[in-house]
Amino acid sequence: MKDSALYYWRLSKESPDIYTKTSNYYNIYRVNKELSDWENAVLYADSFIVCYDSIQTMNDRAEIDKLMDDHLLELHKYELSVEQKRTTNLLLVSFLFFVLGLIFLFMWRDRHRKNKYIALQKQLMDNRAETLSLNEQDICGEDKNNKLHELKEAKAGICISLFKSTEGYKRLDELQKAKPKERTKIIKNYRKLIIIDIKRTFVDVMEDLSGSCFSLTADDLLYCILILLHCPKEIVMDVMNVTSDAIKTRKSRIKNKMDKELFDDIFGD
Repeated sequence: MKDSALYYWRLSKESPDIYTKTSNYYNIYRVNKELSDWENAVLYADSFIVCYDSIQTMNDRAEIDKLMDDHLLELHKYELSVEQKRTTNLLLVSFLFFVLGLIFLFMWRDRHRKNKYIALQKQLMDNRAETLSLNEQDICGEDKNNKLHELKEAKAGICISLFKSTEGYKRLDELQKAKPKERTKIIKNYRKLIIIDIKRTFVDVMEDLSGSCFSLTADDLLYCILILLHCPKEIVMDVMNVTSDAIKTRKSRIKNKMDKELFDDIFGD
């Protein structure tokens, strides 16, 4: 049976598969050794060793390739991690700069608003001083009246600008843009605030109106200011909490109390 085994092993040693070939060389070497055929045993032993070394070399190369692939994979992971950290840091820095930019913008706008408010207050003080000085002068005539009229108009404009910086103005503007159902909620929560800011901001204008027409009531003055602010009729009704007929009656009563020129300046008739 050994001769038959050797015959088939010698046939299969031509196999292109190195593992099959190495196994065959080893088996042929082992059988020849048992048969004391030392020449063939040594020959096939050498062939076995060569093939075995080739297999070891292939395995070593495969192991090296695997290590290189693992190294490249880890290197790629590391590069991705570094890039991700860089991107995260960049986004974080960008966000911080964005927040700082918003803070500086807010501070700039707040400072600009305060400077504008201070400038308007100064204009109002200058207007008061000029009006007081003009009233103290013992001068009569059309020029003085025209100058006082100009000062009062300028004062009204300054007060309107000052009112635009108040919370009451924001709510009044919100009220004018709101739908009927929303207006009910706004006027319920902010009616008192709107009236307080109007009276506090337009105190000079109200004093001028009272000085020109002593019989005007507090509600009459409030109505005049709302008209100066160009509030629609329904907004006036909401703020003053009155009906349309009451508004018509009040306007007619003010017309009877006030001289025609002043009435026309306010109501535009």
